Amino acid sequence: MAGEDFEPLAASELGLTGMNEPEAKPAAPSTGTDRQPPQEEYTAIMEPERVLTPEEKLKQAMCVPCPITKFSGKTLGEVLSLDPGAIKWVATKFTGNEAIRDAAKLICEYAAQQATA
Repeated sequence: MAGEDFEPLAASELGLTGMNEPEAKPAAPSTGTDRQPPQEEYTAIMEPERVLTPEEKLKQAMCVPCPITKFSGKTLGEVLSLDPGAIKWVATKFTGNEAIRDAAKLICEYAAQQATA
């Protein structure tokens, strides 16, 4: 029959009271999972993304992991001091990840500027 599959709490969900319901228990203390995030999270969401300075971009590029197996576990910045030609190869020939290639290009541009300064 219609309605036989409903649990006894269905009446309270509909706003009906006093219909053979178990007595309401006091609400459990909040665990914090139902609260809204702190204000700083809202601020981060509402603020536009900050544009990185050239120095910050270079610093990030230097921290990118090198994709060359020979230099596994090293960053592009570390490889720059070991084998600058490897960075040039990543910047011009590497096709595995555009972000890594772009980081290597940025490092190459910086190295070229330092060489002419």
